[in-house]
Amino acid sequence: MTFDDEQPFPRVTKTLLKELDQRFPDQCPRPLDTEREIWMAVGRRQVVDLLKEKFDEQSKSVLTPE
Repeated sequence: MTFDDEQPFPRVTKTLLKELDQRFPDQCPRPLDTEREIWMAVGRRQVVDLLKEKFDEQSKSVLTPE
């Protein structure tokens, strides 16, 4: 699967980021978590981190239009 960088990324809101950050916090795994649970949590968190990155990019582009 490839991503078309020509398509603009949908707007990411601060409200969405706050909610996702609460639901999927950046935390260490618990001792009883299975390897599968750990990798699933990592994947969810990577999505949150990507959206944070996109939010920062979008915020900068609003402040400094090209």
